[in-house]
Amino acid sequence: RNLMETCVWLMHATAEISHLLKAPVTKEARELAVRIEYGISKELMDLIELEGVGRVRARKLFEAGFKDRAALKSADLETVAALLGEKVAARILAQLGRKDVTVSTEPDEDLLGQSTLFSFGE
Repeated sequence: RNLMETCVWLMHATAEISHLLKAPVTKEARELAVRIEYGISKELMDLIELEGVGRVRARKLFEAGFKDRAALKSADLETVAALLGEKVAARILAQLGRKDVTVSTEPDEDLLGQSTLFSFGE
């Protein structure tokens, strides 16, 4: 973990220095920092930008044929839900501007009953 954080920091510094020097590698350095942080290949960069999508979910979507956000936006809710779960699929499609999905405001059942750090000593 420390090695990954150091590599991300170095790539971020590289991106900032190249930006100041107007070098042509700024975009690539920023992209590489994200790829190192998430542990992903270049093909998943578009999907990883979605909130709630990490490398595992991005890989599942990619392998199911959703290569980018444009392909995912036109996907059927049931298809995406079969891959990621109904609530996650609805949240992701809503981020993409889909009006036909509703996002639940109910708390996730997985989190109910779990204590927080602040309630630990109570």
